[in-house]
Amino acid sequence: MEHDRQKFGRNPDFSQLFVARSPRLCRYVENNIGSTPESKFTTFREVIDNLEKLLPKVESVRVDFPESECMTFSRFKTEIYDGSGDVDTLVVWTNIRSFIKGSIEALKNSDFAVTEEEYFSHENFGKKRCRFSIEQRKFIYNVFLKYQEKMKEYDMWDNCDRIIALIQRLQQAKTTDPDLFQGDSWCKWSKIYVDEVQDYTQSECLLFFHLSGAGNLFLAGDPAQNVVRGVEFRFEDIRSVGYHIAGDRHDLIPLKPKTVNTNFRSHAGILGCAASILSQMFAQFPDSARQLGKDDGLFQGPRPGKFDSYPTHVTLFNLKFTHTYTIPTGVFHMAPPEIIGNLVAEKMNGTVILTHDDHVKECKKKLGGYELVYGIRAAKGLEFKSVIVLDFFSALPKDLQKPWREMLLGRAGGDFSIRHPEVEGQLKLLYTAVTRCIERLFFAETLSSISGDAFVRWMTTTTLKSPNGSLSTRAIATLNNITDIENMTMTQDEWLASGISNAEAAEAEESNNASTAQSLFEKAIYCFEQAKHDEFANKAKAQLQSFNFRCRVLDDRRTGSSENESYRNETEIEGADIMAKLLQENLLLEARGLGNDLHFLTKKIYSSSDFLQQFLVQKLPGAQYSY
Repeated sequence: MEHDRQKFGRNPDFSQLFVARSPRLCRYVENNIGSTPESKFTTFREVIDNLEKLLPKVESVRVDFPESECMTFSRFKTEIYDGSGDVDTLVVWTNIRSFIKGSIEALKNSDFAVTEEEYFSHENFGKKRCRFSIEQRKFIYNVFLKYQEKMKEYDMWDNCDRIIALIQRLQQAKTTDPDLFQGDSWCKWSKIYVDEVQDYTQSECLLFFHLSGAGNLFLAGDPAQNVVRGVEFRFEDIRSVGYHIAGDRHDLIPLKPKTVNTNFRSHAGILGCAASILSQMFAQFPDSARQLGKDDGLFQGPRPGKFDSYPTHVTLFNLKFTHTYTIPTGVFHMAPPEIIGNLVAEKMNGTVILTHDDHVKECKKKLGGYELVYGIRAAKGLEFKSVIVLDFFSALPKDLQKPWREMLLGRAGGDFSIRHPEVEGQLKLLYTAVTRCIERLFFAETLSSISGDAFVRWMTTTTLKSPNGSLSTRAIATLNNITDIENMTMTQDEWLASGISNAEAAEAEESNNASTAQSLFEKAIYCFEQAKHDEFANKAKAQLQSFNFRCRVLDDRRTGSSENESYRNETEIEGADIMAKLLQENLLLEARGLGNDLHFLTKKIYSSSDFLQQFLVQKLPGAQYSY
């Protein structure tokens, strides 16, 4: 948008329209790039409302769309089809909205719906576009016929009807009222920018083409975040819209999409989790979205954390109450809502909670009225510094708990996508939630579930295959004990990074301030223990023991205590034991430093001194002591 302002801004007729479904996203973009007199930032709903007020009426085309007569997904599920048949309710709804009524093929017919023959045809709706068998399509189309009868009987409408009516009025106005397309008008824009384009059906995208022309559209989106109920999206379908409207003007057909694989929002720890979720989706639903390759972050960062509980009790303190909560024995992978509520109210205030859109009120109540709870669909397009994905798995339908487990544990059959097509949308929803996060991401479940337990197992033991064919295990997330309230402000990876930073700082202070160095080593050990990284914790303990020993030997040299032969013998034995630990932990530079000190201590004992110099110290790396 800024580029176009610089290029075309001097033209008095230049205008810009930014469109998204989310009001929050519109405000976010406007605040970041700034508003100008020729630019407008608005939701798709507002675009429709303004056009309907502006365009002249057309005979036999509906102009009145009262909310009370609108067919929504929830109403469809209640009044038309409850999912008791062979196909999931959302799958049927999506096929009606995106293919039977909302496709370019539907717009070509007089009744604005594809025929049964067209819907069954793989020439029009191939397997990559409509991934359902003929038997499933027959079932869906029969539900659609029932749906149309109900709509006609009660004079109801859906979004497809509204968009079609608007396009009809827009096309008619180009002939009868061309002045509407001049100057400052909602009917004509120099440039239109649509974010989250995967949220739109073909007929909705056609509206943008009519408002600006194919060459003046900038469309951005991620098919893997296609989570709007009823929308099935592919970038190839956008080009089909261009072919439909361009006629002989092939220059008006949109170019093939350009791919951006550098992620400017999230760090590598979050992107690794997101990529693993996409791998699951592409493995079971290979045509669900174009496989664009793995996103690369601009910087490293900690893996997500999973709030986990252990049989214990914890006392919560805040300004409002003091409460001891006992976690039942044998309950794992759960995070009591009282503890999460206390956490976000005190230690992690400002953290955003993401959950299923129809569970927002329930989650707010669980967390004691915490306000920063968003539905995942409502949060799409936004970004947050710290995120907790709450109750995603326990809120999944009961009949999909076992299918999720089978998929995550690698036991899904080859026909998984046919038997459980609704899982595709849920994977996209989970991916969308993960990619909202900038820095710190956690998962939490307040209720136990089959899918939730499988997710914990999968995310903490993901198996990777190397180029040579060998298998290795690398967790994409860490487990965090939520009963340790004081430590829940950091993931295991963040504790690990903090431990390394403290260890490096301790080394830098060794020659300046012994007490500060000792304190930093102790902090490093604590951080490594919180990260559950035994290897680094053991190294830090051995290094601290060596450091304390060398400091003591140095002090004894200053006071003359080291001249005592008995002292020398005892200290030599202690030093040898520490040396063995350092070598065992592969701390060779620390071992060299210790060896130099022991050499002074043993210089009057030829055999020990000679052994240290010839066979140990000289063979250790480094001209001087360094970490």
